[in-house]
Amino acid sequence: MKIVSRIAIFLGIIFLNLLPSVVMQVYLTLNKDQGQLLLSQPQLLVISLAYIIEVVIFIYLAKKWQLFGNWKSLSWKTLFKSVGLGFLAIMLVNILSNIFFALSGKDTSLNQSALIDLFSQIPKWLFFLSAVVVAPITEEIIYRGYVSRRLFENRPTWGIIFGALLFTLAHTPTDLGSWISYGGMATIFGFIYWKTNRLEYSFALHMFNNLLASLLMLLV
Repeated sequence: MKIVSRIAIFLGIIFLNLLPSVVMQVYLTLNKDQGQLLLSQPQLLVISLAYIIEVVIFIYLAKKWQLFGNWKSLSWKTLFKSVGLGFLAIMLVNILSNIFFALSGKDTSLNQSALIDLFSQIPKWLFFLSAVVVAPITEEIIYRGYVSRRLFENRPTWGIIFGALLFTLAHTPTDLGSWISYGGMATIFGFIYWKTNRLEYSFALHMFNNLLASLLMLLV
């Protein structure tokens, strides 16, 4: 029965993770139907508060499930090494995926196209909050922490592999290029977590990667 309850909790946190973004998409759709291009101030307030509450809940749950270690034992050397080498590996994965995108006549993945479209519809600070803070924290807790430590409590290595697969599927890959892109990132995040046994380092790499990707969209 324990595994059944943990699967139910897993589905619950997936729902919680998706809820603020779904609410935002509903608001955007309604505003578009009314000829408005931007979210109203009350709508922005609701969405931003939902994101903040979501992060607080996820961090609380992660502490309750003992997914975090002692913060004092974190190493700056390991942090810079994880982020530096991890991002280099992600760059190599992106080069490979871009080759397959080019061969198939596409510019990018379906998920990335949706993000670019969202980037043009909402305030930049809200996009950065969602992509650089909320997504890395919640996704690492779900796909690295909860899956490996709770669903695969006795087989954490299999949990990391399964979590990487779920992470990839959550980003809706539709072709070989997107499978390589998101599957590669998931593998790298999972490897960092497996190697260090700390979510904080995969947090940092995930945030750094999303920050640079968001800044690139801002500059292009």
